[in-house]
Amino acid sequence: MGSIPSSEAPGLKNLHERATAALDRRTELRDVDFKRSAAWDELRWKIIRTCLAMGNLRDGGLILIGVAETDGKVVLTGISQEHLDSEEVRTTTPRCL
Repeated sequence: MGSIPSSEAPGLKNLHERATAALDRRTELRDVDFKRSAAWDELRWKIIRTCLAMGNLRDGGLILIGVAETDGKVVLTGISQEHLDSEEVRTTTPRCL
């Protein structure tokens, strides 16, 4: 599995550092949640519930997909190509009325 791409863009460097630190700790915290790879139809509802739970945290939270807990151990599994292909990419911008 490859490493997390980094960026020098404002804000993204900090996000990269937070994500890398969370993966190094391999521990879920109040503001860090791991999700195993899954098809988009299954995963999106889990992400929505987690976002709602983290919505009032001061600095927000991190949801890291491709991390599974097996037998009490956190394992970096990555995201399968099949699961990536199940996500619908939106090509239009929502309009506000």
